[in-house]
Amino acid sequence: MSQTMKSCAVALYDGEHSVTLMFSDTAFTPKEVEAFQEYSNAPDKDASGKPRTVVHFAFCAGTAPNAAAVKAVDTGVDVAGSPFLGRQWVFDLPKDKDIMKIEKLSGDVKPGGRLAGRITGGKQSDGLKYSWEADFDLALPANSAHGGLSCH
Repeated sequence: MSQTMKSCAVALYDGEHSVTLMFSDTAFTPKEVEAFQEYSNAPDKDASGKPRTVVHFAFCAGTAPNAAAVKAVDTGVDVAGSPFLGRQWVFDLPKDKDIMKIEKLSGDVKPGGRLAGRITGGKQSDGLKYSWEADFDLALPANSAHGGLSCH
């Protein structure tokens, strides 16, 4: 199954300098983006209550993002209408560089800053192949989330 994710949102947990990127096959409403930016939680259903396909990546970007400095990436996949196909992994970098790679990362990780980059990779899990190519250039929210990935 191949899916193009046309919608993207980002949450910033400023105290930890961690970010969570969320990609979906369906558009996010402003209310969904606001809730995501407040809590760093990706919704598994759209505004009408239908299951949605979502891929998220959470990692510690630091104050001056550098691809080589990212040591772990929390990755999740939810497949609309197929809850048993969803997966959650934490990849340790650089050990898992053949599975998860942050090819580039730049920006200014602070409220109202920007984050740009490219994440690629893939993994076989329970006989199913998952792969991703995520290019992003996003304005970070003006306010920090109440929670997110811990970087300590």
